[in-house]
Amino acid sequence: DAQESRGLGDVYKRQISITEQADILIVIGTSMQVYPAASLINFVHEETPIYFIDPKPNVTASKRLTIIEDTASKGVKKVTDKLLRKD
Repeated sequence: DAQESRGLGDVYKRQISITEQADILIVIGTSMQVYPAASLINFVHEETPIYFIDPKPNVTASKRLTIIEDTASKGVKKVTDKLLRKD
């Protein structure tokens, strides 16, 4: 397969394993067009919240995908504040 021929097989398999175990997934500053990295979002469990931080996001929000339209440093602070908030 393409990843194997580029020497990405073991690295990509490890990334998938880590992604499958994530409690949350934070994607920062990407076009979501570079593969195989862009496909990692597909390996997160259905219950896992996903935060997408980008000043010009090109994805659509959903029940579990929160879009934060901001720079990386400001967006990470917003996610951190939200996650640490005690309601």
